[in-house]
Amino acid sequence: MVFTDEGLRVALLRRCRKLKIEPPGRVERIAGAGRARFEREFCLHVLNRLSADSARALWELATGEDGLL
Repeated sequence: MVFTDEGLRVALLRRCRKLKIEPPGRVERIAGAGRARFEREFCLHVLNRLSADSARALWELATGEDGLL
């Protein structure tokens, strides 16, 4: 399943209907917060599985002179 912004919005609204509750007014904000939490936890999970040397090399790649960050 691909988690697009629209897909997250639809899933949230579907869940509200299933629970028979009124959907919140800020669906996009809630979906964005959920996506950010998932991405943060996913990155931490991957980072914790890397060796110290691999994590350091990845950090240097991302923050170096020509880095991504």
